Amino acid sequence: SGLKGCQSVCDFFTSQMIQRCSRKGEEGGASEFRPVLSNLVDDLLAVQLLPEYPAAEMLLLSLCRRLSHDLLRSSSASVNKNTTSTSAETTYLSTAMDTMGKICSSIVGHLVMCRENPLRLPSATDPTDINTDADPSNDRKEVNGCLCGRTGLVDTFMLDCDRCHAWF
Repeated sequence: SGLKGCQSVCDFFTSQMIQRCSRKGEEGGASEFRPVLSNLVDDLLAVQLLPEYPAAEMLLLSLCRRLSHDLLRSSSASVNKNTTSTSAETTYLSTAMDTMGKICSSIVGHLVMCRENPLRLPSATDPTDINTDADPSNDRKEVNGCLCGRTGLVDTFMLDCDRCHAWF
């Protein structure tokens, strides 16, 4: 698909960021990058649904994939009694868990919002009811309202449906 290049850039960026965040204390640098990761995730979640930032979701997905892989690997290593590698990365694992929780919480919030406020498109209009002389500024018979239910909107950007001449 056409997104392979974007996906590879996101995966590379994510691997470099996670690599820097997962360094052990003696190697340095991790304490500087963990707040950067947290701020990056906050910013990506803020712009995730905006069309101006199409790669935000892909970056979040790549981060989730890598963080969940690291958490699962750590979990399976502790079951195998190999705790020397996981105890040294406890702060990274804590950061990874917090970051995954933040992302999952945001996704659940979006799902709840969509369930409570589903997008409702207007029903089809009979072609005989179409008003070809529609003008919302002086015609009180025009349907002037938003999809969310607000009506009587004045001095705001609106779109006129060419078929039914309802204004949204």
